[in-house]
Amino acid sequence: MLVPSKELVTSARKGKYAVGAFNAVNMESAQAIFGAAEETRSPFIIQITQTTLRYTEPEELFALIRARGEKADVPFAIHLDHGRGFEVCMQFLRLGVTSLMIDGSLQEDGKTPRSYDENVDVTRRVKEAAHAMG
Repeated sequence: MLVPSKELVTSARKGKYAVGAFNAVNMESAQAIFGAAEETRSPFIIQITQTTLRYTEPEELFALIRARGEKADVPFAIHLDHGRGFEVCMQFLRLGVTSLMIDGSLQEDGKTPRSYDENVDVTRRVKEAAHAMG
């Protein structure tokens, strides 16, 4: 069952246990993550990284994760990890991630550094939009 990331972390803190976060890069890795979590009855966070987008379409991977998640009998969240720019973060918020991490230190190419001011600006814009979307 898909739950907000904050709910997983809050429950873990109260229960004094950790919540693992695991990167899904394709159907097989997503299935393995869900299978292991269900076998161990462990809530978890499934992550998609911007690097993964070089070889898969975000909508397809997200749809796969959501479809597999509908069958899950343990709580999980979907997280965009190290989104580099405003547009990719907005794309994943619209898809339904329950949390994201903006990494404004690099340009969209993942190689060219942003200036401090550019980093602060993109981070602020993503934060404001994400908070407005809940």
